[in-house]
Amino acid sequence: MAIKYSVEDFIPAEHGLTADEVDGSDILKDIKRNIDLGIEEATSDPDKALQGRGEPTHAGFDPEYEFNPETLENDIVLYGFYLIGVNKVLKGCIRPDGFGRKYRWSFKKLFGNILHIAKREGVISDYPSVMFIYSHFIRADVSSWSDFWNFSHKVKGVAGTITGPLVRGKEYGDGQLSQLQNGWGMGNDGKRFYRPEPIMLSDCGRRTFTTYINFVDTIALVPGRKGLDFIGKMLGAAKGVLPEGHHISRYKDFDKAEPLLSEEYCLQDAMLTVIYGLRIQQFCLQTLGLRKVPTTIGGIAVALFKKLIGDRDYFNEVFGIRYIKSQQWDGLSQRVKKRLRKAETVSRRYHSQFFIDGFSGGLNISCYFGPTELGEFNDFDLVSAYVISMLSIHPLDYSACFETKNPADFIGELGVAHITFKFSEATIQPCFAVRTETYGLVFPLEGECYTTAPEIENALSMGAEIIINHGVIVPQKRNEPRIFESFVRWVRENRTAYDNNGETLLAEFVKAIGNTLFGKTATLKPSNFFDTETGGSKQSTPSAIANPYIASHITGFVRATLSELMNNSDKKGCLVISGTTDGYLTDDAEIDLSGPMCKQYQALCDLVDGESSVPGSMLKRKHWVKQVLSLKTRAQLTGEIAEDRAAEADKKIVLAKGSVKLPKVWDGVKLDNDVIKNDYMLDLTLNRQPGQKVDSSHFISMREQWYTQSDLIMIQKQVLLNLEYDMKRKPVNPRMMPIRDTEHLAFDTVPWQTVEDMEFARSIFDGWRKPTYPKKREGQTEYTPEEVAKAISLANCLKTMDDYYRFEDFYLCHLSAETKKGINVQQGGSVCMLKRLFLIAYKKGKWGLDSQSESPSLTQAEVAEWLTEGGYPTTVDDVSYGGRKGVRLVSNAVPVTQYSLKLLVLIQSRYPSFEYLHVFSRHIASDVINEPIAVEIQASQ
Repeated sequence: MAIKYSVEDFIPAEHGLTADEVDGSDILKDIKRNIDLGIEEATSDPDKALQGRGEPTHAGFDPEYEFNPETLENDIVLYGFYLIGVNKVLKGCIRPDGFGRKYRWSFKKLFGNILHIAKREGVISDYPSVMFIYSHFIRADVSSWSDFWNFSHKVKGVAGTITGPLVRGKEYGDGQLSQLQNGWGMGNDGKRFYRPEPIMLSDCGRRTFTTYINFVDTIALVPGRKGLDFIGKMLGAAKGVLPEGHHISRYKDFDKAEPLLSEEYCLQDAMLTVIYGLRIQQFCLQTLGLRKVPTTIGGIAVALFKKLIGDRDYFNEVFGIRYIKSQQWDGLSQRVKKRLRKAETVSRRYHSQFFIDGFSGGLNISCYFGPTELGEFNDFDLVSAYVISMLSIHPLDYSACFETKNPADFIGELGVAHITFKFSEATIQPCFAVRTETYGLVFPLEGECYTTAPEIENALSMGAEIIINHGVIVPQKRNEPRIFESFVRWVRENRTAYDNNGETLLAEFVKAIGNTLFGKTATLKPSNFFDTETGGSKQSTPSAIANPYIASHITGFVRATLSELMNNSDKKGCLVISGTTDGYLTDDAEIDLSGPMCKQYQALCDLVDGESSVPGSMLKRKHWVKQVLSLKTRAQLTGEIAEDRAAEADKKIVLAKGSVKLPKVWDGVKLDNDVIKNDYMLDLTLNRQPGQKVDSSHFISMREQWYTQSDLIMIQKQVLLNLEYDMKRKPVNPRMMPIRDTEHLAFDTVPWQTVEDMEFARSIFDGWRKPTYPKKREGQTEYTPEEVAKAISLANCLKTMDDYYRFEDFYLCHLSAETKKGINVQQGGSVCMLKRLFLIAYKKGKWGLDSQSESPSLTQAEVAEWLTEGGYPTTVDDVSYGGRKGVRLVSNAVPVTQYSLKLLVLIQSRYPSFEYLHVFSRHIASDVINEPIAVEIQASQ
């Protein structure tokens, strides 16, 4: 089908871009400078075909498609493009002649035709030397070209998408050329060398020309990798919205019913991507003064920091970097090649692994489960937590590192230690993070862990006992400027300036630059990723500023400061609901900032804010609500909105979804604001059922997409809903609390004594809440409906007091039987254990059952009938089993719970001589702790 297009004047200033009245757009010149080096290298090749010599061209591209469940492919409905020349723009759409791969346009034909029309219409003066193609999540769009898989090995994968120039492998000799592997352009050494490669396009007259292609994925340049609607809001040009009654998943129907609106929708997306990309590139090249534009926000942050720090030798000294020279013969060029390899200095490397071990993430913990009472609950955040914390570090003297076992030496210093610690039983919020294999960080009362100097200082102020098993301190050169001060000042000043000028896009972008830099210091361990160029796995390389000394101190300082704040609120008797990375949720209204960590943090805020700083500026009250429903780490909802925030509720409620994937529509209502999303989560939580599954569909992985040459499709998947407590602290004081015209279980928590206690409880809880499926038979691939129903019937969730007591019974049974041989915990919990032991004692005449003169002797059938009538189904085989040879009578294996005591009452009604002290363990449920039998058992053990 013919290309439908229009040509309009392009006025850069209308889109926030600078322009020169005579020479055209300055931004286009600046971006051209960005690719000069690549072109220079490529054009030096004498065998290269002639290429376009015009100015660089920028085109936004967006296809619209609909997934076809029969072919498992995307049916392309429209191709949309928005091409910017020097002072004109060409925009248009292409409708393929049909659906299916055979109707897709090739990349070469599509963009060759677009460039031909642009040249014919005067949008460009000549075919461009380089063409920048912008798209938002371009991995979803590239397979819409019929020939993409012919050159997919020439694109570079970055952060789950593709970006950068099309490249070619380094030329090989005849011997090597015959050994290329797997079509990925790999030589016999398993390595791939590449440089920019022009691609041959064909115009409408089937004439060919070459141009360099550079893909720009704007998703890697958007804070938080947000969608196009975020870009639209930032640019003041909203993303298109489908009319009522239409949905993006049924785009063919929409395009058929409203073809003009469909084209406008497609073109708007293409326009947003290219304008946003140009704005960001202009910002990087002109405002930041960078020589090149990195492909991600993290890359931009590192480039800006290196520019601000200035001298390269000073940068290397600060970060403990050296370069090792090497020389080797290159058979292809027939000459000696010299190389520089980046490495740590000897002094930095000596303790580097120890500081890597000492690095941990944020403090994330839930201290309360269920609905709170009505009141005022505040969500406080440390202002710019990681950005401010970076200010605490001066240049490090790696060569002066020293070892110490004195905890006091760590006060006010930068260091890491492996310690043994113990807090008092009265401590509510221990501050040492113990890393577990499966459950992340846990904060017990005692144990061993790696920790940082700020956390040791905080723990000392809490009265903790600390033994340093091994500790290292790195002196700081405090007479020299702080490493990150110029960067932090730049971020704070520019963000404020852009906010004041109403330039929301740039303010958000500067904020993202500041928040991202810390993450680059923490890229300490390589991770595997799929390499589109070789078709194999490749290890990531650390960032230029990756440094375990710096990263461990920053996260440790934030954890210590947040821990101190939470403890201060706890000491006042206030409720601390949760702590999450850089903030916490509490009903405390007057926060105590007098602790040593808070004083240090406030001093850093004062340093960067100068005269504008005010007392308490380190903390920001972000949200406040009337009632909170807390579930687990990173899962808190709003039960009731605060009256004075009702008008701003959409932005001011507490809403952390706990990794639940929300649907687009719920009961006919779009989930397009936080209030509706919160209502959905409340309904899901309050009405959840054991074994319930929720959608967790996800896009096909990049590796699988490349291997199968597939479109970007959704892999359908369901997972077990998990809105239960994570057991990182010990539940106490259970009760029912009202919320939204119903009630739900709630409980407080206290720290576990050790991390082993936590892991045991969590393991038991997972076994209690998850469906229990049988082992599959040989050759069986799927469970039968009967097996699924039975498995789900054995699952549980914590919603009521009965749920709590049943889990407590299950947990105490496992705790009691952990060191016992000859007794297993069954689904019936303490009742099954007590019944079994009673029957064994009965058959063997033990525990006061040897003389049954008080009651007429019963046959096995009569015993089974008596227990069954009492509410405990029993068979004759159950009774006879107790008399078998080899069956052990295990003592002190049954916990004292309401369920085991109820059965004991029945047993004693017929066998009062039964010596129950032999049966029960020292583990007693919270609701029967004061029962006479429980008191007697405690006294006896």
